Amino acid sequence: MDTLALTLVIVGAINWGGLIGLFQFDLVAAIFGSSSSVLSRIIYGLVGLAGIYSFKFYTDREKNFIRFKFIKEIDSFKSYLFLRKTLIIKILLEK
Repeated sequence: MDTLALTLVIVGAINWGGLIGLFQFDLVAAIFGSSSSVLSRIIYGLVGLAGIYSFKFYTDREKNFIRFKFIKEIDSFKSYLFLRKTLIIKILLEK
């Protein structure tokens, strides 16, 4: 679902930002007849819904950052425990 939403958002950005904004050419309308045709309106609606759905990527990014930070802290703790264990073994072997 995320890939589909991202694809539709990219299509919308290229169509409206690139083609319509720069060249006054509506690719969706050119493919499906006109901007008021049923198929064009369905595509426009899907692109809009994909844009709304894409707001979830902001919260996903924050969750992933927190998850990454937590995993990094766990890895640091595991490294600390490993070094501590290694030092203890080394001290015991030297005695």
